[in-house]
Amino acid sequence: MAIVTIVAVAAALLSKVVAVAQAGAIAGILLFTLAVLGRLEHRSAAERFVAEVGPLEPEKYAPAPVPDVENATRWIQKGIESVSFENDAVGQEGDRVWVEKCGTEGPDAIPAEKLPLVRAALARNEAAFADVEKAVALARSSWNIPYEDGAEAKLPKLLDGMRAAKALACDARLAIFDGDTVRATRRIEALGRMARAYEEEPVL
Repeated sequence: MAIVTIVAVAAALLSKVVAVAQAGAIAGILLFTLAVLGRLEHRSAAERFVAEVGPLEPEKYAPAPVPDVENATRWIQKGIESVSFENDAVGQEGDRVWVEKCGTEGPDAIPAEKLPLVRAALARNEAAFADVEKAVALARSSWNIPYEDGAEAKLPKLLDGMRAAKALACDARLAIFDGDTVRATRRIEALGRMARAYEEEPVL
């Protein structure tokens, strides 16, 4: 029920008691009427959500549990948490800035004098990339989000995931630049599995 309709109904009810009600009673009736109609509006919206989307209970959207040995996100999360950059404090121009620029724009966008810095950063994160690559062979994934906690549920750190993905993309682009198609393919497959892991989680 639209707000305009709520106000119109409330006004109509009010006009019927104006002659016999005191000002305080009128205000009370108006507030009561708006409260009742508001609850009806909320119930109507909730019913529409259930009909068109699904249950209101967050835990109903939780995917089926995935054993650790089958869970791709176990390796993806490990890789994400292992990615590191040097001189990455606020106000510093560390290697992350250039790695991310390489990941989004390619090595041609990096000044020649910065390429050794980028290559060193990628080499330092080789173990992290290898962990993400282990997820490629696993078909199932779950971020183990506690859906039953509703709005308080702790979600994966998406910014860290984006940074790791840009680093992987940078290494894939550099591999192509270097003519190393084997490494480029591995990195691209890892990026694809990472993307699917996020896509398969209902709230991400």
